[in-house]
Amino acid sequence: MFIGGKIPVLQASRGHRKYFHDFYEQLALQAVHIWLLFMNIKKQFLFLALALILTLATLFFPVAVNSEDELKSADFGWPFSFVNQDFSRYDPDTYPQVFYLGGPWENPTYLMWHGFLFSSLVFFSILNIVSLVYFFVLKIL
Repeated sequence: MFIGGKIPVLQASRGHRKYFHDFYEQLALQAVHIWLLFMNIKKQFLFLALALILTLATLFFPVAVNSEDELKSADFGWPFSFVNQDFSRYDPDTYPQVFYLGGPWENPTYLMWHGFLFSSLVFFSILNIVSLVYFFVLKIL
């Protein structure tokens, strides 16, 4: 039981309060810097455009076909395939064969939008992570 009904309160000395105040102030400033880093709208639109360009650039990667079944369904795009072409009109003598994306009027082509969106999201995330790491490296050095 406390005398007079008062509960004792632990108080820090002035030096400790200043230290904690400076610590939390620096922590808040770092949080604001991180928020500004991610909320920079122009940079995010630039990253989105770069992610779309990188996603479309993966269509130029060659695809190795190892069997006749794979010849009927060659998947293009990376990291998730989002274009599928049927090369069954070709009759290669040996396997594996390497194919590049052909015209849709020559080879039946199917577009998978979910693969395109997920691939773009992966590239967008990679660009943001690289930007964040670059930001922290500059702050440390």
